[in-house]
Amino acid sequence: MSFAVNYNRIGFVYLIGKQPMDWQLSFKAATTAGQAENKIRRWIEYYQPDVVITENYKTLGRKGERARMLLDVLKRTLAKHDVQHIEMDRVQPYRNLYDQIDDLCDRYPQVQAARPKRRKYYQKEPPYVTIFDALAMADEMNS
Repeated sequence: MSFAVNYNRIGFVYLIGKQPMDWQLSFKAATTAGQAENKIRRWIEYYQPDVVITENYKTLGRKGERARMLLDVLKRTLAKHDVQHIEMDRVQPYRNLYDQIDDLCDRYPQVQAARPKRRKYYQKEPPYVTIFDALAMADEMNS
């Protein structure tokens, strides 16, 4: 299971072996620390993953205060469960995020339905980008 956090959403991809089997986003969970902890706890209890991958808190770069708070809640919640937690640096090996999403969709066709349209520079980032952030970390870990 791999989690990604952005300013106003928390998302995960659940994998069995190297294949994504489920993915979800929550906007409500990203509003407060209590809601985030509750939602993450429910996801962990439902899926019962062996390993959880998250971004390395120390190398977040451009993440804002809220995203950092959500990652901290995620880390604390995982510590309360019997699950291996792996933190990794989020790398961008492609020219842009949408090239990476295209590659991930080619290799994992089941996530094609969540593929966001490329945005114009003046548009907001599509929500499902968070799912692909999580999948990219899982993919890198499986490589």
